[in-house]
Amino acid sequence: MPVEYFKNQHDFIRLSESIGNNLNLIQGAGGNTSFKDGEVLWVKASGCWLRDAIKKNIFVPVNWRGVIKRLQNCEGDPVTPEIIQCDDVVNMRPSIETTLHALLPHKYVVHTHSINMMVTAILDNGKQQLFDLLDGMNWSWVPYSRPGVPLALAIQKASQSNPDIFVLANHGVIFGAESIAEVSQLLYELERRVERIARSYKVDTNIDKAKVLINNSDYRLSKYPIVQSLAFDKVAQTIASTRSLYPDHVVFLGNGPMTILKIDELHTYLQNKGDNYDNVIIVEDLGVFVLQTLSEGAEAMLHCLTNVLLRIQPEDRLRYLTIQEESELIVWDAEKYRQKIQQ
Repeated sequence: MPVEYFKNQHDFIRLSESIGNNLNLIQGAGGNTSFKDGEVLWVKASGCWLRDAIKKNIFVPVNWRGVIKRLQNCEGDPVTPEIIQCDDVVNMRPSIETTLHALLPHKYVVHTHSINMMVTAILDNGKQQLFDLLDGMNWSWVPYSRPGVPLALAIQKASQSNPDIFVLANHGVIFGAESIAEVSQLLYELERRVERIARSYKVDTNIDKAKVLINNSDYRLSKYPIVQSLAFDKVAQTIASTRSLYPDHVVFLGNGPMTILKIDELHTYLQNKGDNYDNVIIVEDLGVFVLQTLSEGAEAMLHCLTNVLLRIQPEDRLRYLTIQEESELIVWDAEKYRQKIQQ
C-alpha cells in the first residue's frame, strides 16, 4: 500500500483518491498530485488513475532538486535521470507534469483538469475574467504551452510573484500549499469562485433506433447519458466541429473538428469510412457513438468535453488549439506512453 512509503501521509492519499473520483476535477489518468518529503518528491505515475491512490502503488519518488537543476541546464528530459529506484515502482514513469510539481515550492501540490476552470481557461478573455473571480487570491496566468518541459518553462516565467495558484490556459490549474487542510481549502475556494452552471439540455435519444443503425458496426452508444446531449445541442456542435480545445481533447479523442452527421448520412459514413476510424461521431437528433474499442479513460475525457461544452455560452469567444499545437501533442512520446498503458 502507498501509505507504507509515506510516513503517515494518509490524508494526502485520501485527498488524492477523492479528487480522482470526481469527474468534475479529474478524468481518467489526467491530473496529478504530489508531496515533498525532504529531498524526495512523491508524484503520481503517468497513466495511473488518482482514484486508485488507496488500493494501488501509484506514486513514484523523484529527486526534485535534481529535476530543477537539469531543467535549468536545459536538458530535454530533466526527470528520468532523477527517478529514485525502488522495488515497488519498477517500470513506472513519473507524471508528465513532474517538472511542474518540482518547481512549485509547496509541500503539497495538486494539478486538476477542473471543468469549471477549464471553461474559463479556454476563453479569449479568460485571464481578464479571473482578475475579478480570483480577487484576493495569490494566482498567476500561464499562456498555453505543450505539457511537460515547455509548460514548466512557462511556469518559471510566471513565478516571479511566488503565486500559490497557476491557471494554465487551455489546460487546467495547478496549486500548492504547506498542509493538506490548506490545499483542500484552496481547491474548494477555486471551484466555488469559478463555478459555471451548465446550460439546460435535453437527451432524446431513440435507443432502439440508434442500435439498429449501428448494428454490426465498430461503434456503440456512449455509456454516459449526458454525452448524448451533444446530439441535440447546437452550440456544442458548433464548437466541437471547429477545433480542439485542450491537450486531453486531442490525445484521447482526436485532433481537429469532430465528426457530426445527419441521421441519413450515418449509413454512408459507416460503409465508406475504410480505415478512418473516428473515436467519436455525433449524429444530430439521434445520439453520440464511440468506437467499441474506446478506452475507459478516453470515454471519461468525452464526459469531460461534454460538460465543458455545456458550460460555454453562445456569446463566449474561445481560444482553440492551433494545428501546430495539436501536432506537437500527437507526436509527443510521453503522451503515446500514457495512452499505451491504458489500453
